[in-house]
Amino acid sequence: MVIPTSIRFLVFLSLAGLAIFQPINFAFADTVKLPSTSVEATDGSKTTASFMFDITSATSVSRLNTQQTLDLKMSLKPDPADIGHKGAIYAIFVKNNTFFLLNADRRFTVWNGGGATLRPFSEQVVLEAEISVNLLSGKLDSAGEYLVFLAYSLEGQFVLDYTKSPFVLTVHAAQQSPLVDAAFSVFATSLESKVIQTRCVACHVTGGLARNSALQFQRTATGSALNNLSMLQSYLGSAGNSANTLLTKATGGNSHPGGPQIIKDSDDYKAMLQVLTLLEQDQKQRSEGIAYSFNAVQPDAPPSGSSLLLAAVQLEPREATLRRATILFQNRAPTVDELARVRQGDDKTLRAAVRELMSGPQFRDFIVRATNDRLLTEGTENQPINDHFVNYAVLRNLAYDVQFNEGDDAWNQKYRSRITDAASRASGELIAHVIINERPYSEILTAEYMMMNPLLNQVLGGTAVFPATAGGSDFLPSKITQFYPAKEITGSPKHPIAGTKVLSRGTPMADYPHAGILTDFAFLARYPTTATNRNRARARWTLYHFLGIDIEKSAQRPTNEAALSDRNNPTLSNPACSVCHAVLDPVAGAFQNWSEHQIYRVNGDDSLDGFYKFPPNGARSLYQQGDRWYRDMRAPGLFEKPLTNRDYTLRELASRIVEEPGFNTAAVLFWWPAIFGSKPVELPAVASDQGFAEKNTAYLAQQSAIDEFATVLKSRRNAKDLLVEMVMSPWYSAQTSTNYAFQAIHLEADLGSEQLLTPDQIASKTLNLTGVLWRSNETPDGMLYSYYKNIKVLLGGIDSRGVTERATLLTPSMTSILQTHAIESSCPIVVKDFGLPAAKRRLFTKVSENLTPLPAAHQTTVEVTSSSPTNWQEHKVTAQIPAKGANIRISFLNPFCDWNGTTCTDQRYLLIDAVTLRHNPSGTTLRLEANAPGTSIIGKKLDCFLDGSNASFFSDCALNIFLNLDDAYELDIIAHMSARQSTTKPERAQAFIEVLSAADIITANTANALLIKSQIVDLFQKLHGSSYALNSKQVQQTYALFSVALIAAQQSGKTQIDNCQTWIDGKFFSDLLTPNQLSLARSPDPKGGNFYAINFNYVNPLLANYTLDRSGAKRAWMAVVTYMLGHYDYIYE
Repeated sequence: MVIPTSIRFLVFLSLAGLAIFQPINFAFADTVKLPSTSVEATDGSKTTASFMFDITSATSVSRLNTQQTLDLKMSLKPDPADIGHKGAIYAIFVKNNTFFLLNADRRFTVWNGGGATLRPFSEQVVLEAEISVNLLSGKLDSAGEYLVFLAYSLEGQFVLDYTKSPFVLTVHAAQQSPLVDAAFSVFATSLESKVIQTRCVACHVTGGLARNSALQFQRTATGSALNNLSMLQSYLGSAGNSANTLLTKATGGNSHPGGPQIIKDSDDYKAMLQVLTLLEQDQKQRSEGIAYSFNAVQPDAPPSGSSLLLAAVQLEPREATLRRATILFQNRAPTVDELARVRQGDDKTLRAAVRELMSGPQFRDFIVRATNDRLLTEGTENQPINDHFVNYAVLRNLAYDVQFNEGDDAWNQKYRSRITDAASRASGELIAHVIINERPYSEILTAEYMMMNPLLNQVLGGTAVFPATAGGSDFLPSKITQFYPAKEITGSPKHPIAGTKVLSRGTPMADYPHAGILTDFAFLARYPTTATNRNRARARWTLYHFLGIDIEKSAQRPTNEAALSDRNNPTLSNPACSVCHAVLDPVAGAFQNWSEHQIYRVNGDDSLDGFYKFPPNGARSLYQQGDRWYRDMRAPGLFEKPLTNRDYTLRELASRIVEEPGFNTAAVLFWWPAIFGSKPVELPAVASDQGFAEKNTAYLAQQSAIDEFATVLKSRRNAKDLLVEMVMSPWYSAQTSTNYAFQAIHLEADLGSEQLLTPDQIASKTLNLTGVLWRSNETPDGMLYSYYKNIKVLLGGIDSRGVTERATLLTPSMTSILQTHAIESSCPIVVKDFGLPAAKRRLFTKVSENLTPLPAAHQTTVEVTSSSPTNWQEHKVTAQIPAKGANIRISFLNPFCDWNGTTCTDQRYLLIDAVTLRHNPSGTTLRLEANAPGTSIIGKKLDCFLDGSNASFFSDCALNIFLNLDDAYELDIIAHMSARQSTTKPERAQAFIEVLSAADIITANTANALLIKSQIVDLFQKLHGSSYALNSKQVQQTYALFSVALIAAQQSGKTQIDNCQTWIDGKFFSDLLTPNQLSLARSPDPKGGNFYAINFNYVNPLLANYTLDRSGAKRAWMAVVTYMLGHYDYIYE
C-alpha cells in the first residue's frame, strides 16, 4: 500500500514542535509506561485512537544506558469505527535527524521521508479493541535522544492515524563498568609505570620496532594509563586476540620478537592476568544480546564519509570545489566549459575534472612549492653543491676559470646563485616528475637519477639532453657522470681566490649512487651532519617525512640525574636514551657515505670525521682500516633489519622505507597541509585542557581519514589518485556544519576551511587571472626573479630557514602588504588588459576603455596649429546638447616640459580665450569667456589657471562649461584657442572637445550602465568565484564605487593616469609588444648580468599611450580591481 507524501511533512511538523515536548522522567521500576499522546488523521478527520509505549528492562529504567537490554512495546487502541477491520501498523524512529523505518523482520532501515517508501512492519492485522506489539528487544548502542512515531491505517485506504507528538527516549552512554574500574585500579598501580612504560613502549609505540603491532601504547603523559588500558581493551576486542595470546607473547612465546618481558607466575604476570581477565569478562557482558545501531548509511561516500563527524556537514557545490582546486593546482579560475561540465555532471565528473588539473607548469610549481614547505630545501645554510671540491671536476674548473679571470663576484652572479637555486629546487622537481608522469610514488626515494636543468646538467656531467630553447626553469631526469673520487684527482696549487684547478681526473664513478631525495644535494645540506651529530639530523627528518615518525615525540626526554650524567655511550646502552636511538641511529648509519658537504666518501674510502679517526687528544681511536661507520653506534639498518650494501646504503634504505606501511601514511601527512591548508590535529595529552574532547575526536577522525587515504596510495602507488581523493573528501569540500554538536570539533579540525593563500600563490593567482606578474622580472635565462620574495615572510610566507611555517591567519603587516599588492597591481592590470585586443583580454571582455554609464553626446580631437600664444584660432564642432544638464569640456591632451631641474627649457602649452555657442539654424550666438559664470577649470592650480579672461593650460587641464537647457538643441561649439609649440617635438598641441550629460551616474539606467554592471558580475566570478545577480547588493555597491571613482577622475581634468607602476608587472612589455618592439624596449645586460636593461627613450611614449584615460573609465576600473584584489574572497580559497 502506498501512503501519501503528506505523512513526511506531518512527521517534520511534529519534529518542529519538540521544543515544548519534555523528555519523560522515568520512575524507578523495571517497566515504565509512557503517557499516551494525541493522535490525528492525515485527512483531518476526527479520531479517538490512541497509542501507548512501554519500556521494560531487567535493571532499573530510571536512566537508560547503552549497555542495557530493553524491551520496547507499543499498544494500540484503534478508533471504534476501525475495530474488526484489517490494518497495517507503522513505527518510525528518529535519531540525529535521520529517519529509520521498522521493517517486518524487525530490522531498521534509513527512510527518506517520502510517502511512497513508507512501509508497515505489520500487515493484515485484525484491529481489536487493544493490540500490543513488541517493537524490539536489545540494546540501543548509541547515546542520545530517540523519537518514536507510531501510526496505523486500514487495509486499502490512504489515511493514517498517527501520533502527532513522538514518544521520547533518552539513552545515556553507559558508565564504565565495575569490571573495568577494577582493571584500571590494578593496571595503574601495578603495570602502567612498572611494565608498560619501562618495557613495552621500547617497541610498541608509533615508529617503534613493533610499529605494525595491534598494540600501540602511549608514552607517559596525563591520561596515558587510561589510554593504554583502552588499547588493551581494543586489542582484546579484535578477532584472534585473547588474554592467553598476549600473556604468551609477553613471556616470550609465539616467537615474540621482543623476547620475554615478564616472567610467568611473577607479580607482574599475575597483575597482567588479573587485568586481562577483568577486561574479557567485561567484553563478554557487553556482547550479550542484540545491539541496534542507528547510523545513516551514505552510499558512494568519499573516504571518511561514513564518519559521524563528516556526516554532519553540508558540502559546497561541485563548482566551488572545482574553482578552489583549479586555483590550488593551476593558479587560475576554471573556464566556463569546465564549470558547465561539472555543474551538469556528478561526482565522477568532478573527480575527472580535478584529475585533469594535475599537469602543466602551474601544477608542477604547486608540487615544488609544497615540497619545499615540507623539506625546506630552499633554506640551506651552505651551498648544496659545493664548488670548492675537486670531485665535480667540470664544475671546479669552470669556477676556477671565472674566478681567476673575473673574480668571485662574477662567479657568484653568473653561476653560483643559479646553481644553488636549481639544486634547491631539484627535490621538488623530482616529486613533480614522479606525480605528473604517474610513476610509482615510491620513486621519490628509489629514483636512480636526479632532476637537472641545463646548467646543472653541464656542471655535473648529466645525461639529460635538452632542446636548444631550454632555460633555467626546465628540468629533466639526469644522472651524474662527472664525479671523480678524490684519490683519482690531481690538482694545481691553490689560488687565493680561484682555489684549485683539476689538472688530471682519472676515471669517473661509473654508477653514481642516486637514491631519490635521500641523496638530493639540498636535502643533505638542509639537514647537515657534524662530528657529534653523525647524520642523526638526516635520519630524524627521513623518518619524519617518509615514515611519519616524529622521533623527538616518540619518548619523553630523560630528566633524571642518573640518565643525564651517564657518559658511557648512553645512546647505545642507556635505556632512557636507546629507546629513541635504537630507531634513529641505524638510519643515520645509512647516510654513512655522505659528508657534511654532500660529497660521497669525501675521504676517498669513507666520510668519517677526523675527530673520530684521529682524536686530537691522542686517545686511542675505535677506527679500523676499511671502516665506513662508527663502531660505537648501531649498524646501519631500518628498524630490526640491517643494511647489507656498504656502497649503496641509501638505495637499500630507500627500498626498505617504501615497503613500510608508514610510507603511505607519511605521504598523506606530507600532502595534508598543501591540500587542506593546515596540519593535522595532534593527539591531545592532557585530559583537563580546554577543548580536549573536541581535539581528541577531531584527531581520531583525521587519523581514520589518513588511514583511508594511505590505503588509496598503497593500492595504486599513484599520487594523483591520492590527491584526487583528498580533494573529493569532506575534509576539503565541507561548507557548513549541519549539527551544532559537531561545530566545535569541525573548528578544531579546520574541516573544509578556506586557505589563506601563500605569497607565491597570490602572485601566481594574480598572474594567471589578470596577466600581471607582481613585483617580478623575466630574466634572459628564462627564470623569474621575484622581488616580493624579499617581503614574503611579512606576507605570511616562509624563508625555509628561520621561518618554516606559513601563517594561516592575517596579521596587520600582512593586511597592509596585501593592500599594497592590490593598489600596485590595479593600474597595470587595467591598462594592460585594455591594451590587448578584445579577443585576448582576461578581464574586460564586455566594455571598451572609454565606456562610461552616460555616453558622450559628442567627442572630437582637434589639433591647435597656432604658431604663438597670440595667434588665436577658431575650432568648430557641431553637437547635440542634452536637456536638463550638460557639460561642454575642452581638455589639453599633450602638455610637454623639458625640465632641467629649474625651468622648462622647451615647452608645449595651450591657451583658451573663449567659447562661442551658436544655435542652429537661428544663428543666435553666446560668447563665454574662460572666466564667465558657469565655467570652471579642472586641474592643478599651479598648472591650470586663469590669466585675465584667458585659461592657461600647462598640464593635464580642462575647461568645463555647464549648460542647463529646457530642451535638446544642436549647437556649434567654437573654441578660440592658441598654443605654444615645442621646438624639439614635432607633435602639435591637441585639445579634446566633448559634450557630456550631467545626469546622475550612480542612478543611471542606460545600456552602458547595464553593460558595466554585467562586467562587474563577470569580475566577481573570475576573481572571487562568486555568482551574483545584476541587481544584487554586491554588484550595486561595486557599481557605486566605479561611479564615484569615475566622477573623481573626470573632475580631476587629467587625461593620463598618474604614477601607474607598470614596472611591478614583469610581463607588461612581453605581453603587449611584438617581438621586434620588445627587442627595442629591452636587451640583456651588456655586462653579462642575468637581467634586462630597459630603453626608456623607446618605452616612455608607448607607456603614455597605454595610460591615456580621456574618459576616466580606466581609473574607475582601477578602483574596482583594487577592491576585488584586497577582498577576503581573493586572498582566501
